[in-house]
Amino acid sequence: MEPPLVMVQLAALVSSLIGRWVHFDPPRLSLLVACGAAGGDHVGI
Repeated sequence: MEPPLVMVQLAALVSSLIGRWVHFDPPRLSLLVACGAAGGDHVGI
């Protein structure tokens, strides 16, 4: 069963906001957003 798309988007959004707040450089911020989206994908399991 797949998690709702909203959970993936929220996890990516939150990780992006945290990365910008901490002033990560663009490559690291992209990695953080990708990890946040992957984490949001596993919330429903």
